[in-house]
Amino acid sequence: MESWLQEAVEACALKDCHASVHDLLDCFCGQFSVVPVAIPKVTQQAAQDWLSFRRPGQWFTTEPHSHHGLMAWWRGHGILFYNKQTKAPEQRFTVVHEVAHFVLEEWVPRRRALSVFGPEILPVLDGERAPSPEEALTLFFEQVPLNLSMDLMARDESGGYASRDIVLAEHRADRVALELLAPVEQVLPLVKQLSREAAINSLRFQFHLPMEKATEYVDGLRRRLRVSSFSIAEFLGVEEG
Repeated sequence: MESWLQEAVEACALKDCHASVHDLLDCFCGQFSVVPVAIPKVTQQAAQDWLSFRRPGQWFTTEPHSHHGLMAWWRGHGILFYNKQTKAPEQRFTVVHEVAHFVLEEWVPRRRALSVFGPEILPVLDGERAPSPEEALTLFFEQVPLNLSMDLMARDESGGYASRDIVLAEHRADRVALELLAPVEQVLPLVKQLSREAAINSLRFQFHLPMEKATEYVDGLRRRLRVSSFSIAEFLGVEEG
């Protein structure tokens, strides 16, 4: 497991991958400063309206896109919006995916920066001032991202992700969510032993993953297994049976 993935998974400290939506929220809200908000339709405008009523300001670009969930954060605190009308598998994955964004994009960088600089770095993390050249160099070498205000909601004209950085952020949040809800050490034997369709169904019913994510997970592991098998066979100079 990559170090960034292991760090995020350990931070989330989820003990039961089969937990209900309610139990997931209890776990994450106890672990982090996150407030869950269930609304019937999740859009930037709906989240903007909810937030600006309580704390005036422009939190999101109000593009007319619907989402399964949104996460807003400010100074180490998060607000998790999720659609209370979707089915349980979608709700579960959405909650964990959005919490993963908070952990990866806000919680881990803040903790790492504070461990290096102490509280004097807070104005930088909170967007009140730019880092000094010395701070910027140290943050770079400590692998603390400086794009803490990246707009993960930005989309292009066709509705796709607006930048490669957003694509990478979404992929990383998915990786964390999958590892928490369906740990690879439990899923890999199923992928090895079962047909593609049977493995997908097992992830849907045993681990309660949405169909789309179960399919992506199985296909991704099958590709990695083929590459691994080919590399070993090539190294040994033998043909696969």
